[in-house]
Amino acid sequence: MQTKNIIIIIAALTAATTATAQQPHHELSLHISGGISTLSTNSPPLRTGAGGGLGYTYRFSNHWGIATGIEAALFNGKRSLNPQSETYLRNDGTEDFNYTYTLTGYRDRQQAILLGIPLMLRFQTDIKMPNLTALQGFYAALGGKVGIPLSAKFNNSTDQLTASGQYASGKFVLNKPKFMGFGNFTDLSNKGSLALKTAFFASAEAGLRWRLNDKLSLATGLYVDYGINSIRPSAAAPLIDYHGSDNYQPNSVLTSTNAGKPLVDKLHPLAAGIKVGLLFGIPPSDKAPQAPPEPDLAALEAEQQRKAAEEQRLAEERRLAEQKRAEEERLAEETRLAEQKRSEEQRLVEVIEKIEQPMDASMYGGYPLNEAALSEQQKAALDEKAALILQHYPSAPIIIEGHTDNSGTHATNMQLSQERADVVKDYLVQKGIAADRITTIPKAATEPLAPNTSEANMEKNRRVVVMVGEKNN
Repeated sequence: MQTKNIIIIIAALTAATTATAQQPHHELSLHISGGISTLSTNSPPLRTGAGGGLGYTYRFSNHWGIATGIEAALFNGKRSLNPQSETYLRNDGTEDFNYTYTLTGYRDRQQAILLGIPLMLRFQTDIKMPNLTALQGFYAALGGKVGIPLSAKFNNSTDQLTASGQYASGKFVLNKPKFMGFGNFTDLSNKGSLALKTAFFASAEAGLRWRLNDKLSLATGLYVDYGINSIRPSAAAPLIDYHGSDNYQPNSVLTSTNAGKPLVDKLHPLAAGIKVGLLFGIPPSDKAPQAPPEPDLAALEAEQQRKAAEEQRLAEERRLAEQKRAEEERLAEETRLAEQKRSEEQRLVEVIEKIEQPMDASMYGGYPLNEAALSEQQKAALDEKAALILQHYPSAPIIIEGHTDNSGTHATNMQLSQERADVVKDYLVQKGIAADRITTIPKAATEPLAPNTSEANMEKNRRVVVMVGEKNN
């Protein structure tokens, strides 16, 4: 995946700069390099490596420019330790003991690929030699470079490991059993990844440019990238970490400690060697620039007219688009208001239904024969009705109808239904509804809800109905 990402980045940079490669201020280069490429200058012999990449230079004058790009470089490293010993405290699960190891013939090889992003000030000048016409000029660059680790690995081996343990409670030394990690072990090895830190280089290069044709040159020179910071990974474990078994896997020397201190103090990468590249995009600086062609006035006027017509067309399209958006917003607002009105009407219908729900004896436990007093259920229902009236109909007239069953005479039932309506009115007035808004109407047994043929039906007919006057206008 990392290699694929590098290819994508290089391809994107190539596409972006090729479009401007014909302009005098831009130069694109492809290069390879090789020579010394080591992970540390403190661990001779120096190792070799190679690299390659894509460069871009913006020239703000005939001699000076700013160079950047992207490149990948291979770095190698090697460390040897012979012998290496350490004693540290361990616990076998019940008791502490001093674990001691001696390592001979330890070798650790490292390999890393860094993605380099340079930023350098570049200078070049022409050189004319009659006997060497292909020589175009001299160049030099100075600056810095960021090296981002793409991959870093180690591979180590050791000839022999001697491990023993000594408990504080006794003076004897354990040199066995092997399955507990004590004794002599040979041909141990391990490999894995390293978490190197980002590198910062001080970089310089210099060389000669050779003309291949009018727009292509060959650059050959020397370069050096010196790491100014340590990229050593964190060291947190001994070179040989005791785990109570014979499965020893030596850690990398770059990530190991001895007596609590890192075995490798600093890790400064270094690369130097020969660099060869192809430069294209700039005509030779010793070639006189061509005079611009005479302008075609008729063509310029036609182009201006075309641009004016195009701008007018685009302006009309924008106006129509804005008009369409405004119309869509207006329709959306009308739809929202209509939906809001429907919701409000539906809510008021539900409110009216709750207010005008009859309070009869069968459902609300009230109105025995010849009684007008309110039950607790009826009072709770009236509390809800009063709250709804005050919230939704604060000024509307209220009509209260009193009803009876057919027991008794009409005159008696008229008086009883009036009393029932008046009791409800008094209760609503106590809840904050003005008395002058309320009209009571006795209905006696003239509007039964059910035939007065059973006690259950007669209970339904003994009721009081509260109505909002506006609904009946």
